[in-house]
Amino acid sequence: MEVAIDNRKLALESAFDNFNRVSEDLTSAYDQLENRVDSLQKELAETKNEKFHQLVEKEKLADRLSILLRTLPVGIVVLDDYGTIIENNEIANNLIGTNLIGESWNKIAKKYLAAGYSGNSEVCLKNGNRISLKIESQKRSEGKVIIINDVTEEYSYHESINRKERLESLGNMVASLAHQVRTPLSAAFLYVSSLEKRIGKQELSFQLIENVKHCLHSLEETVNDMLSYAKGEWQLSDVISIEELVSSIHNDIEREFGNYLIDINESISVDDPKVSINYIAFWGALKNVIHNAIQASEYDAKVLIEIKTEGKEVVFSVHDKGKGISDELKPKIFEPFFTTKAGGTGLGLAVVKSIVEAHRGTVEARDEVPQGLCVDIRIPKYLGFSPISSSSNQKL
Repeated sequence: MEVAIDNRKLALESAFDNFNRVSEDLTSAYDQLENRVDSLQKELAETKNEKFHQLVEKEKLADRLSILLRTLPVGIVVLDDYGTIIENNEIANNLIGTNLIGESWNKIAKKYLAAGYSGNSEVCLKNGNRISLKIESQKRSEGKVIIINDVTEEYSYHESINRKERLESLGNMVASLAHQVRTPLSAAFLYVSSLEKRIGKQELSFQLIENVKHCLHSLEETVNDMLSYAKGEWQLSDVISIEELVSSIHNDIEREFGNYLIDINESISVDDPKVSINYIAFWGALKNVIHNAIQASEYDAKVLIEIKTEGKEVVFSVHDKGKGISDELKPKIFEPFFTTKAGGTGLGLAVVKSIVEAHRGTVEARDEVPQGLCVDIRIPKYLGFSPISSSSNQKL
């Protein structure tokens, strides 16, 4: 009996010992689990904090990139994997001339770029501007970034330099040619004069001689235009009153264009000062403009010449009653070798501009109402000093 009780007691003690061990194990496991949970919560908090900081940094970077995109002096276009424009700056819109977002770049290129576009290149837009394109591939996608730079001014600058170099070479050739032509031309005048004296006033022969002389004079004017433009420099040696200048112009107009319908209106003051001028060159320029106005005007239409003072300038305006000139061609009429007349040399108005600019003046053409064209020549009044010479910077 006592043995049985002892055995149960031992079994009970063993059970309690096992329970205590299990309880201790559970407590230890719970503590470990609790520590692990704390550790995971800390790791999660740190990860969230790190992700948050990364997100903040990415947002800051995105803001900086957005500002950079807006402030870059070039156009930026971003394409996705399918070639669709997903982002661009305002400069890109302005350069291409349309809103680009959501459009296919290939369609934009076909619609707005001139023929001959092929990837990285300098290309002309259909609106006349010139751009350079640089296409960069993105490393982690099939998308691309296109950099668009406006090179219109740079291209025009290089073209103007090339044009100037060509004109300088051409000018040397023209000057040489003009000098060579002058000798036989002078001889031809002598022969015609001699022939005229021998034939006398026989009507048919005299008319033929007059026609030959007219052709020779036209050729002489062309040669003089070539030499004047090639020279490009005039001595402003005449300091005369505006009244004296106007009087001389009156006399020359009457002598040169006496048979044509020309009206002259003056609006000058007796108190107006003098002008520093090369009269021979200036009269040649004004005569050229008047001659063009007569050619452009309709039959029996009058050519109006206005001479007036405006502030510190003397203004000579020549009005014709012709068909006028389109706005597209107006800026070109003073360029050398540009002409709208059959058989014209394109040097006349270029010489006019060269002479006027040598007088520190300006010349421009404007439309008349209801029809015709007006050419305004402006030269400054004499301010008390006169340069020895003045160059127009329009040399060939």
